[in-house]
Amino acid sequence: EEAVCIFFGGPTGMAELLGRCSPPEFVQLEPFVIVRFRFLKLTWAHVLDHPAEIKLTFSDLTGTALNDKVRAPDFFQGLSSTAARAATCTASLVAHKASAHIRTTGVIEAETGATSASVELEPPEVGHVGKMFLVRIKLLTKVGTPAINQPMRVCIARLSDSSPISAATAFLEKLSGRGNTLETVCTKKSQLAAEGTTRTSHANGVVSFPLTIEVALQGTYVLHFQPQRPGAQIMLTSAPFRVLNDISAVNF
Repeated sequence: EEAVCIFFGGPTGMAELLGRCSPPEFVQLEPFVIVRFRFLKLTWAHVLDHPAEIKLTFSDLTGTALNDKVRAPDFFQGLSSTAARAATCTASLVAHKASAHIRTTGVIEAETGATSASVELEPPEVGHVGKMFLVRIKLLTKVGTPAINQPMRVCIARLSDSSPISAATAFLEKLSGRGNTLETVCTKKSQLAAEGTTRTSHANGVVSFPLTIEVALQGTYVLHFQPQRPGAQIMLTSAPFRVLNDISAVNF
C-alpha cells in the first residue's frame, strides 16, 4: 500500500510531506479532533472493475492509539515468562486494532465514461450500398485516458439533412425539441446494417465498426456516433463521403 498524504507536526504547524494534500486546517479540538484538507494529487493507476470505486483509509501515526485500554486475557496473570507476556500483549493489541473502527472517506468513483472522441479511420471517400467498410474511432475520458468498455452506436445521414445550413425547418424544430441525437438526425431514408452499428471500446479506447449501407440514395453522407446510455447526445461526426447505389440488374 502506498501513502497518499503524510502529515507531520513541525515548529510552524502541521504540513504535508509528500506535496499531495493541502496543509491541514483544524476545525475543532474537543471533544475530538476534526481536520480538514484537500487532495491535490491522487493518481488512479488502474481500473479493474466497472463501476470503479475506492475508499481512502486514515491512520493515526502519532501513537495516540497507545492510550487505548486493551483488556488483558484472563490467563495473563498465570503467565510466568516475560516473553510469553509480551507475546500475549502484542496479540491482544493486534486484535484490538483489527476490531477498531476503520476511518475512511466516502466512496470515490473513477471517471471512466467517454467525454470526447476522434476518428482513427475515416469512412472511404466513396461507399457502395451493400459493400462493407471499416471505421474506427477512439474514446477518451475527461482526463485524457482511454475510455474502456464503452458501448457506442452509429448511424448514417445525408449531409443535407443533418446540416443546420441546408436542413429543412421541420428538422431544425425536431433538433431543438429532442436535442442532437441519433434519433433526431437519422431517418429510414438511409440505413446501415444493424449488425455493425453497436460496438464496445477496447482497452486502448478504440471502437471498430464494420459497416454496410443497406438503404441510401446516391449522394453525400456522414456518420454520427453516440454513446449508448440514457440522455446521450451525438459525440462525433465523420468527414463527408459519397455513397453510390450501383444498379446490378434490371428485370422486366
